[in-house]
Amino acid sequence: MIRKASIADIPFLTEHHEKMFREIFGKKGYRVNENDFFLMKSVYGSKLADQFVDGSCFAWIYHNDDILISSLAVTILRSVPVPYDPQDRSAYIHSVYTEEKYRNRGHAKTLVKKAIEFCREKNIRRIDLVTSDDGKVLYEKLGFKYVPEYMRLYL
Repeated sequence: MIRKASIADIPFLTEHHEKMFREIFGKKGYRVNENDFFLMKSVYGSKLADQFVDGSCFAWIYHNDDILISSLAVTILRSVPVPYDPQDRSAYIHSVYTEEKYRNRGHAKTLVKKAIEFCREKNIRRIDLVTSDDGKVLYEKLGFKYVPEYMRLYL
């Protein structure tokens, strides 16, 4: 079953956010300072709390009664209008994570479809995400395409 996440779910969502990065970074051999993980989790929890209240972030949890299995969040952004999407709103799907023993059962796919449906209802035409190697196939099956013109600089 899927339910919309609430402020009470933030500890679970921040835990999934951390687990996601630990897995991705572990597979790639990246090292991150433990203090950075602690700070990331804290800031992510604050972000969710603020944006759940102001309506710019939504999250869903796939659960089986009291067992929380998978989660996903969508942040609504003010974006630059472009010719193929002349609106100034887009969505960013993030923090998609499924507990290891529940993987390959369609839980993440169900949540991503829920997020896409939500964006359609809100008339949001552009959805961005950053994927791990493991998630790439899922997102491609749902119609996501690589955008090679995209770049990022960390300062």
